[in-house]
Amino acid sequence: MRVRIAALIAAVAIAGCSNLRHDEVILLPGKDKKVGSVVVSNSGGEVVLDKAYASAKTKGSTIVAGSSSPEEVGKAFGDTLAAQPPRPASYQIYFETGSDRLTGESSRSIEGILADIAKRPSPEVVVIGHTDTVGRAGIRNDELSRQRAEVVRTMLVKRGIPAASISVEGRGSRELLVPTADNVDEPRNRRVEITVR
Repeated sequence: MRVRIAALIAAVAIAGCSNLRHDEVILLPGKDKKVGSVVVSNSGGEVVLDKAYASAKTKGSTIVAGSSSPEEVGKAFGDTLAAQPPRPASYQIYFETGSDRLTGESSRSIEGILADIAKRPSPEVVVIGHTDTVGRAGIRNDELSRQRAEVVRTMLVKRGIPAASISVEGRGSRELLVPTADNVDEPRNRRVEITVR
């Protein structure tokens, strides 16, 4: 089986006295109700699943396409689904020009980020700093982007997030959110991206 894009459940059951492997793949919608696609293939062919709750069952080299309901999935896989860790979340906070001071709005958004981190049993937090194109593109912007990321890391650690669970990087002006020419003051590029998983 090869998976392209999707949220899915794969259930494997080996029949009692049979040497045939039985697999079932059910395509689930994401939290945003969007559905990707999955290709289920073996020596007997392939089936593309691209609708919510579409399924494919294999028995040896045979693939049988079908569908399930949300109720059937809940009944069969409810415990498994409930045991999944929370999905990764991404946040952006912004900084004043040429400094490591958060904007007022970004300072207020830290509480929501901390609440999300607190819900996770073993959080991993990636903090990546960025700059706009104002100033020297090389060393100065690299240092400033790293400094911004370190400021966020320090804020999180002071609020009880273990330092060992936070990684920090600075990317300078190399990964602009809004492409600009050199020396353009663009507030959306003066940011720190925080990914929580």
